[in-house]
Amino acid sequence: SQEFEVVTSEASYCRSLDIVVEHFVKSSELDKLLTTQDKNWLFSRLTEVRAISRRFLTKLEERMELDVLHFTVCDIIAQHCPRFKKVYVPYLTNQSYQDATYQRLMNENPNFKRFVDNLERSTVCQRLPLRSFLVLPFQRITRIKLLVQVNKHHSPNQPGPMWKHRVSKHQISPDHHTATPVFDCMTFFFSGIVNFTPNVMGHPPS
Repeated sequence: SQEFEVVTSEASYCRSLDIVVEHFVKSSELDKLLTTQDKNWLFSRLTEVRAISRRFLTKLEERMELDVLHFTVCDIIAQHCPRFKKVYVPYLTNQSYQDATYQRLMNENPNFKRFVDNLERSTVCQRLPLRSFLVLPFQRITRIKLLVQVNKHHSPNQPGPMWKHRVSKHQISPDHHTATPVFDCMTFFFSGIVNFTPNVMGHPPS
């Protein structure tokens, strides 16, 4: 089901965030090579993104455990929208700075390139380069938006499966009336994030 996909894909996303934070962001070798500003531009708020995502996943898993066949997630996504906005908007705003910083360091700092290459060769990365991990938050927020849209437009007059029920005191009950306003709130937020232009802060560093 689409609900199950939200949970399993979020779990996979969190595992990838664990890799980039523990393996790259917290690398003592990289820390010695990077200025504070370069580290901020390169990794932005990845640790905060991971913290929010972990809490989100915990809520999803708790809901799924109540009724694995009929659980819903729309209200959990809606509840986390303010938290998503707090970390994803700054992260996406920083995207052009991140890209430019990465390219500059790879071109001008041989030690940085060497350490990154060594870290990427670790089996924990599963042959994925650092840049693949850095774009994960953008890909994830886009994916959640698409899942929300698919469920909203499941049929012309009725929301999709994710919107049909809510969980209250361990019971499943209909929730048709709240589906549309919750969806509207989420759509407004996700549209703002996904359509956000990263370079509004000016030219990236060179």
